[in-house]
Amino acid sequence: MNIDIMGESWQYCLSILLHEATECAFALHQLRFQPSNVWMSADMYLFNFDHPQFGKAIQDVAIFVSFVYAPLLKEYRSKHHA
Repeated sequence: MNIDIMGESWQYCLSILLHEATECAFALHQLRFQPSNVWMSADMYLFNFDHPQFGKAIQDVAIFVSFVYAPLLKEYRSKHHA
């Protein structure tokens, strides 16, 4: 997972973190699908889940984000307030 800390704002950086963490959780829970066996672009991913599956995936996202939030913010601040 690559998070761009040189982006336009902390909010933008955080949105990338949430996007990538959520996509990863959906993949780990086998909720992410490709319409064909030929990979063309991540833009082709489809997600299919019910409410309980969504809840479990988001729980994993929250656990992951709780571990990386502070170090990511520290690194972001070191690059933008140097």
